[in-house]
Amino acid sequence: MHQTTVRFASDVWATLEEEAARIGVSVAQYIREAAVARLSYGLGRREDRGLEDAIRGAGSTASYAEWGHSEPSAHTRQEVALEHSHDALSSSEALWAQGKLARERASELREQLAAQRRDRLAGEHGEKPARTSSGG
Repeated sequence: MHQTTVRFASDVWATLEEEAARIGVSVAQYIREAAVARLSYGLGRREDRGLEDAIRGAGSTASYAEWGHSEPSAHTRQEVALEHSHDALSSSEALWAQGKLARERASELREQLAAQRRDRLAGEHGEKPARTSSGG
C-alpha cells in the first residue's frame, strides 16, 4: 500500500469533512473512493480489464448512505469502526514517516551549517577550509 500527502484549501477541506461526515465515512476513505472512481472511469473508457479489481479495491462504504439504499447489514458498525481505525493508523504512520524525514533533513542541515561555520572560521584564521562530503 502507498500513502501520499494531499493539500487542500481550507474551504475545500471543510466541505470534504462535511460531505464525508454526511455519508458516514472518513475524509481519507472519501478521497480514496473518489480516486478509485476516477480510475475506474478511465479504465472503463479504455475497456481495461483492471476495472473490476479497481472497483473491488475501492472498498466503498459510502454507497448505501450516499445513494439512499437501505441495506444497513452491508456494513456493520464494527466494520465501519475498523475502517476508521485503519484510516487513523495509516494517518499516524504517515505522520511518523513525515516526522522522521523532517528530523533527518534537520540533521543534514545542522551538519551543513556546522561545516560552513568551520570553513568560515578557518578562512578568518588564514587556514584552508576543510572539504566536506555534504556539498555545503
